[in-house]
Amino acid sequence: MDYRDIPREKWDKITCLEMAEHVGIRKFNEFLLQVKDMLNDDGLFFLQIAGLRATWQYEDFIWGLFMAKYQLECAGFEVLNVDTIGVHYSATIYRWYQNWMANKDSITATYGKRWFRTWEIFLAWSTIISRQGSATCYQIVAHKNLNAFDRTGLQSKNRFSSY
Repeated sequence: MDYRDIPREKWDKITCLEMAEHVGIRKFNEFLLQVKDMLNDDGLFFLQIAGLRATWQYEDFIWGLFMAKYQLECAGFEVLNVDTIGVHYSATIYRWYQNWMANKDSITATYGKRWFRTWEIFLAWSTIISRQGSATCYQIVAHKNLNAFDRTGLQSKNRFSSY
């Protein structure tokens, strides 16, 4: 189902895996505001999204501009946790690539050679750049940035034991 067609109900938890990149730059903030609107005030939002390392390569710079403008905080979220899983994620993308290649005939028959080739290149390239560290994947947990949110409820009991 297209995310724009999801019934506007309230949820305790919302998970977004591998789809936010496809919303597009122009619609990304609108997407985040929709998620925020659908999340209960004490709910959690789990977002898995691609990202790039901080370097001065042209592609990295453009992605950085995008992320700086359309970040979670601009939509009213507070980030609780961020994990970088790029190297691990390259194994997932590689398996997608293998599956794609194993189904070449049926994909080409349905979508054409150009579509097949585009995704073949994308999946192969994504595997390589994730493995070498040029790209990564972030798993982000966020909540609405409200004063009433119990920020201590999600903290590990041992996290501040040395204080």
